[in-house]
Amino acid sequence: MRMRRCADSHCSALIDQGRYCALHKKRDKPYYRDPTTQAFYLSATWKRLRKMKLAKDPLCETCHLSGRVTAATMVHHTVPLRDFIEQGLDMIYLISLCMSCHGQVEAELKGMEGYQEG
Repeated sequence: MRMRRCADSHCSALIDQGRYCALHKKRDKPYYRDPTTQAFYLSATWKRLRKMKLAKDPLCETCHLSGRVTAATMVHHTVPLRDFIEQGLDMIYLISLCMSCHGQVEAELKGMEGYQEG
């Protein structure tokens, strides 16, 4: 069977069927984010803070701990935004991550009992 790359633009995984690898398969399904969280991520304030965080910490903090140098492209909340929306704009609850590490963190969270996307 012919192998091809995952349809996610940042992924180099090879797959033999479907459009996405296991990590990105969720892209085949509609994504839901509650309206409050969606409004937060679309706000100018969040976009400015995200840009400031990536300027302050341009390298993936997880990769850095492993001795790798990888550009960060994602800003991750270390506390669930849906539970602590008021702390969503506090820099101490943010970490800069590369796409790969962010995907791993999210996958681990989704595997935790009681975790709800949001």
